[in-house]
Amino acid sequence: MQDQSQYLVLSFALSSLPPPPLPSSSRSLFLCPPSLIQLIHSMPHLPMLKNIPFDLPELCGPISKHLRVGDLVRCVLVCRTWNTYFSPWLWNTIFLNYGQHRDPGIEVTTKNRRYIKNLGFNGIVNKAFAALTYPNVSSLYLGHNRNISTDPLSAASCLVSLKLEHVRVQKPRAFWTAVSKLPGIRQLQLKGLYLEHEALEPFWNVCTQLENLQVSQGSMDASLAKSRDFRRMTSLAILNVAGIQAKDASEWFIKCPNLKELWIRPLLGAPGGTVLFPSTASLPNSGAWPLLEVLRLDDRPITDDDLSKLISNMSRKPRVIRVGGSDFAKLSFEILKPLFGGLQRLDLPYVVKTRNSARIVHTILCYNPQLQVLNACRIKAIDLLQEHEPWVCGRSLRLLKIHFEFPMNDDDKADFQRPIFKRLATLRALEELDVTGRYRLENKSDEDALDFRLKSGLGELATLKHLRSVSFERTRQQLEDEDVAWIAKHWQGLRTLRGLWNEDPTTLRRLQGILRF
Repeated sequence: MQDQSQYLVLSFALSSLPPPPLPSSSRSLFLCPPSLIQLIHSMPHLPMLKNIPFDLPELCGPISKHLRVGDLVRCVLVCRTWNTYFSPWLWNTIFLNYGQHRDPGIEVTTKNRRYIKNLGFNGIVNKAFAALTYPNVSSLYLGHNRNISTDPLSAASCLVSLKLEHVRVQKPRAFWTAVSKLPGIRQLQLKGLYLEHEALEPFWNVCTQLENLQVSQGSMDASLAKSRDFRRMTSLAILNVAGIQAKDASEWFIKCPNLKELWIRPLLGAPGGTVLFPSTASLPNSGAWPLLEVLRLDDRPITDDDLSKLISNMSRKPRVIRVGGSDFAKLSFEILKPLFGGLQRLDLPYVVKTRNSARIVHTILCYNPQLQVLNACRIKAIDLLQEHEPWVCGRSLRLLKIHFEFPMNDDDKADFQRPIFKRLATLRALEELDVTGRYRLENKSDEDALDFRLKSGLGELATLKHLRSVSFERTRQQLEDEDVAWIAKHWQGLRTLRGLWNEDPTTLRRLQGILRF
């Protein structure tokens, strides 16, 4: 009776705990906390039980997620019961590399093909494997092949996701026509694919069925998009793609009223087309994407006026806005300000440096209680200290990247350093702090940067117990033994301290001996 009660306690504990995260080098078959392993060994009659905890099907799934292929192979060879439990996980994802001896045999693949959900062909497609029918495959990858045919598509009639990477289609029109006939296709990723003219019409027919489309490092013509409807599309990413005219991009994007995520990275100076970016003149004043929550504009130098018009077309509850390279200034800020409250990530690395820069950054920190990541511009410390409202994201902000500018005069700089440290001390959940300077040290250093020494106010940051990474690259620091000893004592979770701690090589070696990672 006592053994049975111990077994029930152990089973309940194992099923209620989430699988523990383990490094890839130390994964083992029995993934449970050490306390539970000790409990197992403390049960003298456990082998006499009819069922042990690891025979329970509900535990095999969580365990299998953390096992390597070799471990799963050993599991299926233990007994028939374990073979039944672990075979679906062993065969869940099969990636076939042409010419590799590690590929499974055709006979064993035929026997277990019903378990395969993710199938990949890298290189030349083996005709024997392509001739099989995979009834439950939902994701198909085809990569690095210059002669792709429709055979793999015929083998996966239940396909939901298709990824093509650096391939050349043998018969483009027939291939995309076959894709368009897949009733469940919802996701498409293209990388390094150049769409021929004959394939455009069936390709855009496929796009009308999609919910998620990502195109990168290729070329395509979007002139046929304006005559189609993309109401199903919720996520769209166009990265370094040539051949798309700005006007065509605008007409295409407006045809996607249910977009939730939009990611654009233009290919500057691309042959065969202008820079890909929607023409703001073609956009309505507001409401083009009422559901848009994530907007990413990488490396695109658009004006503050155009950026404000794009933001005005977003939803009333944006979560992520990343506008690297854009001139985010007063107009964009005024449009974005009423949408504050639900922002989780905001990247504004190139905010126009004006007298309002500090005010913009301060307001963002004051009115976004859910903010987790802020990548801001450089601001003057004296402007920031004129603002007195408290920052409300102290319990949510995980990453802050910002550069503070101080007066070059050492006497004046000391008056501003400690108040800035006190401000930063309110961000108690902070895990990464980056105050990297503007210039490389070999060219020009930021002598007016934040000074990470106790005499300048470093001790105020004792409240930041969760810090894992601090970066002050491209700045001149003069840390001493007491400063590094303080860091080792108060930031015990710190794993990275980037930057030149001290310019003197002898002192630097001594400091590195105090703080070891």
